[in-house]
Amino acid sequence: MQTKRLLSLFVGSLLLFGCHRASNAPVERVELPVTDHPGRASNDKIVAGDDRSLAQANAKPNQQPIAKEMPSAEPAQPDRTAAEPTPAPPPSVDAKPAKSAKKKEVASTKPAGYGAEEYRLVNQSDEIVSVLKNGLVVVSKRVPSPVVAVRGYVNTGGVYEGKWLGGGLSHLLEHLVAGGSSQRRTEAQNRDLLQRIGNNSNAYTTSDHTAYYINTTGEHMSEAVDLVTGWMFGALITPEEYRREYEVVQRELEKDKGEPDWVFYQLSETNRYRISPARVPVIGYQEVIQSLSRDDVYEYYKLTYIPNNMIFSVTGDLPAEEMLKAVQKFVDDVKPGREFERDIAAEPPVLSPRTSVATFPKLGQAKLQLSFPSVRMDSPDLYALDLLATILGGGESSILVEELRDKRRLVNAVAAGNPTPTYVEGSFQIDMELDPETIAQATDATLKLLDQIIKTGVTTDRIDR
Repeated sequence: MQTKRLLSLFVGSLLLFGCHRASNAPVERVELPVTDHPGRASNDKIVAGDDRSLAQANAKPNQQPIAKEMPSAEPAQPDRTAAEPTPAPPPSVDAKPAKSAKKKEVASTKPAGYGAEEYRLVNQSDEIVSVLKNGLVVVSKRVPSPVVAVRGYVNTGGVYEGKWLGGGLSHLLEHLVAGGSSQRRTEAQNRDLLQRIGNNSNAYTTSDHTAYYINTTGEHMSEAVDLVTGWMFGALITPEEYRREYEVVQRELEKDKGEPDWVFYQLSETNRYRISPARVPVIGYQEVIQSLSRDDVYEYYKLTYIPNNMIFSVTGDLPAEEMLKAVQKFVDDVKPGREFERDIAAEPPVLSPRTSVATFPKLGQAKLQLSFPSVRMDSPDLYALDLLATILGGGESSILVEELRDKRRLVNAVAAGNPTPTYVEGSFQIDMELDPETIAQATDATLKLLDQIIKTGVTTDRIDR
C-alpha cells in the first residue's frame, strides 16, 4: 500500500476549522447570531396539508462518529409570481398492476414508444440494467424480500443549479415533486393512493442528485412505479403548492441555522472551496431564495427532470422482467430532453494553510477539523486513502482514538474520513470534539502522528485488520 506516498501528496496543504483559533495562519472570524428558531416540519412521511415536507438524506455518506453530513437544501421566500398556467388535474386513474412477462428474450418489451428498450447493460435472470429509447436507465433486481423498493434518481443537485446557484432549487423541487399534483392525479389523489399501498415514502436532495422512493409490498409494485414516475415526469407545481412549500423550506432553513453541526459543516466547506459550487449550501442562501419565482423553479424542473438524466430502480421478490415492464409501461410516452449540462468550475489547488474560526452560542465543547485536499471518486488513490482513514480514526482501536483520546486524553471524540465527490476533489478529514484549552495540543499531536506515518507508513497488522 502506497500510504506514505499518498499522504505526502497533500499533507502540505492544511485546513483548520473549529470554534477557537488553532494556528497562526490567516483567520476569517465569523460571529453567529443567536436567534429563536421555529420547529422543523415533519420529514418522516408525506402527509396532508401545509405540514407536508419531505426528508433530506445525507449528502455525505462517510459516517464516522463525529463526521458531518451535508444537509438537504432549501430555498426561502421566493417571488409569489405564478408562472405558466397550470392545467387542471385529470380525474383519478387507478393504476392496474403490470402483468408478468411470458418471454425471457432481451427484446421482449411491448411498449412501442419511448419506453422501448435500446439495449441492456446487464441481462441476467435476477437482474437487468436496461437503457430505454428515451434514455432512462432502469435497474430491476429480484431479491428475497417481502418489500418492494421503487426509487427514482435525478442527476442534479446543489452544485448543478447554474444561473440559480445559491437558490436551493433542487431541494425546493424535492418538496414540490414528491406527492404534489401531477398530470395523472391531484395531490389528494396521490396521497390517497400512497396511503392504500402503505404510506412508506420519502425523498432527499444532495449536492449532485435528488432521489424519491416508495417501499411497499409485491402486489402494489405497479402502483408504486405509477406514483413515482407520475411525480417525477408530470409535476404541475401549482402556485398554491409552491407558496405552501416555500413556507415549509423556510422553516427548515431557519432550523438548520440553529444547528451547530450544520453550521460547522458549512464553515468547513466554504473554507475548503473558494471557486467550486461545492462551497454553496445545498439549501441555498436566503437572499437568493427570496429572489426566485415559480417560473424559475418550473424552468429548472423542465431542464433537469428528463428521462435521459434519470435512473430508476425496482427491487423485490418478483421477476426482473416484470419489474422492468412496469417502469416501461409508465414512461412509454415520456420524451427525452436536451442533454443537461453538468460542467462546473474547477477548484484550484490549495497552496497555503487556511484557518476559519467561528463562535456558536452555548456550544459547549469545541469542534475542530484538520482537513487536507484529497482526490476525486475516480482516482486510483481512493481506496488507499479510505483504508488510511479507517486505520487512523475508524474505530475504537484506531490510531487517533488510542493516542489522542485514550492515552493522552486530549480529545473526547475523534474520527477520520475521506469524502470524495465525483464533481470536485475531496478532503481527507480528521474531526475532533475537545475542550477549547486542548486545541493547540491536539493539533500538534495529530500533525506529528501524520508526519510519522509519512516517514514510516503503517504496520502490516493494522492494514490486515
